[in-house]
Amino acid sequence: MKHVISAADFERSWVDEVLERATRFIGPYRSGVPVGTRPEKVTIFMGEASTRTGNSYAEAARLLGCPTDLIPSGDLTSLIKGESLGATGRMLCGQGAKVIPIRTKIEGGARWLSEMFAMKGYEYDVAVHNCGDGANQHPSQALLDLLTIQQRLGRTDNMTVGFVGDLRNSRTVHSLVLALRLFSNIKLVLVSSPQVKLPNWYYEGIETVVADTVEALKGCDIVCVTRVQRERFDDEVTYQRVRGLYSIGAKTLEMLGDKTLIMNVQPICAEDLDIHPEIWRHPQVIMDYQAKMGMPTRMALLEWSLEHLQETDSHECPAPTIRVVSEGSASEAIARKRAQQQYFIPIERGTVIDRITQGMVARVELLLDAENCNGDGAVLPLKKLKTDKLPWGLKDVLVVENGFFTDEQLAMVSVLAPDVVFNEIRDDRLIKRRVEFVSHITAGQCPNTVCVTDMDVEAALYPHFHVLNGGGSIQLKCHFCERHFRVNEVFS
Repeated sequence: MKHVISAADFERSWVDEVLERATRFIGPYRSGVPVGTRPEKVTIFMGEASTRTGNSYAEAARLLGCPTDLIPSGDLTSLIKGESLGATGRMLCGQGAKVIPIRTKIEGGARWLSEMFAMKGYEYDVAVHNCGDGANQHPSQALLDLLTIQQRLGRTDNMTVGFVGDLRNSRTVHSLVLALRLFSNIKLVLVSSPQVKLPNWYYEGIETVVADTVEALKGCDIVCVTRVQRERFDDEVTYQRVRGLYSIGAKTLEMLGDKTLIMNVQPICAEDLDIHPEIWRHPQVIMDYQAKMGMPTRMALLEWSLEHLQETDSHECPAPTIRVVSEGSASEAIARKRAQQQYFIPIERGTVIDRITQGMVARVELLLDAENCNGDGAVLPLKKLKTDKLPWGLKDVLVVENGFFTDEQLAMVSVLAPDVVFNEIRDDRLIKRRVEFVSHITAGQCPNTVCVTDMDVEAALYPHFHVLNGGGSIQLKCHFCERHFRVNEVFS
């Protein structure tokens, strides 16, 4: 892959390659002497405040010999006039950028740019590095954290890693936890107040202890301390309730023991002091060393992307699996229903969508209207019909005269109503079809108000959700902001 968007995209072999390259760049970083000269331009766009990330990318580009532009604030661009993120990104490409490290408050903004650049009609050979998109992801930070651990602990497998602080809103925590899932024999200890706990989808599959006291961190090899992110809170009351609950000082460090290393991505907020100044110079507190590892890590990432600019990252998802349940004569099926005195509306051509979850027919109809596929005949919603096919005894039905649907449209409807059966009628043939597997849909509205699909007028045209089945229920993961939602939240 040429883009660096999310730790969810990482593969172990790729991470190992990046860490190997970064290790080789530690010497050149310390010498401060560029390793060569390259013609490719790096344009660094910091739409949110940054001391470490933006400047370390600039230094990494300098050490590689790349011409560099650093835009330190979104207020210095036409974004402040209402220009879309995509339009701004295209202008940077037109001005010669070959790699764009970008930080923005818009969640999913970096992924949107990376995919938009590859669309037909644009087709820019540009790599995007996500330097933080709201509270979502910060993948280069996760990689420099891994480099720090590798250099100071001597390994990245077989360790216990603790996290303490605002875990819900910390994009650096999200990225590192996802990256740690690639390694062997990892145990996590997550310490936070309930209001800012880490959503469990980040650490599924890893042995994890969830606690609200720092004593749970005893025995950790690494403890990552993160600040309470005031800028992510919607109300001051909740912020005041959680701020300052966890501050690592000399007593806590003594309790943890002399083997535990303390990391912090910084900044340390002066009013909260998640790590007390009395231990900033302690040899177990390695946060400044950690920050320095940003330069060789980002040198490795820039070098990788520049070597792979001509590649196209694939985002293809598996096609839905649709099974033909039965096939036969439509007229004979209608005759049987009449003989059984079943309630139905016969049509000669079209689709009858049966076994819709009771109460969902209006949403199904709205979805199909949005997809502009209702055909030129009558559309008849039927509600609260009795059935012995569903456990709650009631169903809805939608009759779409002269209307037929693509496999993708069938998949969308099946997410809204998982038990649905599609009865297709044409040329006196009745074909019953069911969707057995669907991996993604391109409909719905992400409820996250800071998702790029809500904040960028062009991105809004391309909703995309991954379908997650687990625990007997369906959840939808937004392809861009990566948040998880219930179906009725996406189709409200």
